[in-house]
Amino acid sequence: MPVRVSFNPPLLNTSSAFSSTLEQLQALYNSPSTGAVTTRTAQLDEGFLENPDQHRHVFFQAPLSDPLAETTVQSDNTPVSAFNTYGYSPYPLSYYLSAIELLVADPTKQRKPFIISVAGSPEEVSQAVDRVAQFAADKRVQLLVELNLSCPNISGTAPAGYSPASIRAYMEALPVDGSALPIGLKVPPFTYAEQMRELVRALEARPGAVSFLTATNTLGNCLYAPPGRKTSALQLSTVAPYLFGAMSGTMIHPLALGNVFSLRNLLDESVEARVREVAIIGAGGVVDNAGFTRMREVGAEAVGVATVLGFRGVDVLDNILSESK
Repeated sequence: MPVRVSFNPPLLNTSSAFSSTLEQLQALYNSPSTGAVTTRTAQLDEGFLENPDQHRHVFFQAPLSDPLAETTVQSDNTPVSAFNTYGYSPYPLSYYLSAIELLVADPTKQRKPFIISVAGSPEEVSQAVDRVAQFAADKRVQLLVELNLSCPNISGTAPAGYSPASIRAYMEALPVDGSALPIGLKVPPFTYAEQMRELVRALEARPGAVSFLTATNTLGNCLYAPPGRKTSALQLSTVAPYLFGAMSGTMIHPLALGNVFSLRNLLDESVEARVREVAIIGAGGVVDNAGFTRMREVGAEAVGVATVLGFRGVDVLDNILSESK
């Protein structure tokens, strides 16, 4: 059987620019409101070449208004959304393994697991899984691995999560019941049912390989152009406040909810018992307890946040859980 996953409390961060550094991971690990900590998506042996002029984010409120400053004082349920042009982490996998070794100096006192988010070719991902598994065994720490199949901002490639053939290639690279590590897939926002059925078919073709899904990632091919501003094709990716990239936050919340609801039902209907055991980390536009509760009600085992974390800081996690507690 795949390794069953659950988190207490059922709230965590999802992979994003706001979980890049040791300091950011430390704050998330210290928070009493996280049941796990997810690293930013890392490649096997080298960091992503990040350019601050091209790779950035902007927060906003709907309708598309002027950008919100990260220091803007807002209420606990600010309907904040964001656009970003980020790729993967500028740090490789080894950076995050070293960070975890520092944060969990005594494995017998580890307070919560870490989810190591990785990306690359199927072969590279297979090596990354092996490396994380070996690290977990050597250091006796609790780790999970998440395969990011859904970043929409990588030039020259399409998110693998939209291609049934690509999903199957990654699935073939994973061990079946041969790893003590729970392994998950971070999937893109799907816009029609057959995309989700294809994903579940891929899970059924290799039952036992995957323990959880993180649904969903950001929505690609979106443009942030505030009203009253002139746009230029040369400005879109390099000059504030225009961004052409991925959208996250409350504007994609209904789509994310629909994905979690549909995927949970498709998993529950599977003829494969091991596929029915796959958990979902619901993510997309959760900024308050109401959004957290909605995600849980439609089938999320746990809830992930990123945009509001970047906007308001780690303390927002306490507010999201407050009513539940």
